[in-house]
Amino acid sequence: MVTEAQLKANKKYNEKIYRDYKLRVRKDNQSKMIEWLNSKKSINSYIIGLIEKDMKKQKAL
Repeated sequence: MVTEAQLKANKKYNEKIYRDYKLRVRKDNQSKMIEWLNSKKSINSYIIGLIEKDMKKQKAL
């Protein structure tokens, strides 16, 4: 069982180490995109990979 102190420590760590971004996709006209994303093992890794690929293409990485 996770204690309140552990939850607080995890929250503090995540706020220090990570940056969150929110992506909104319309269900009605982007259903193929939703299906595509849901077929990936990790949506987070997939999106990060796309960004890295684009940055390399733009010579920004």
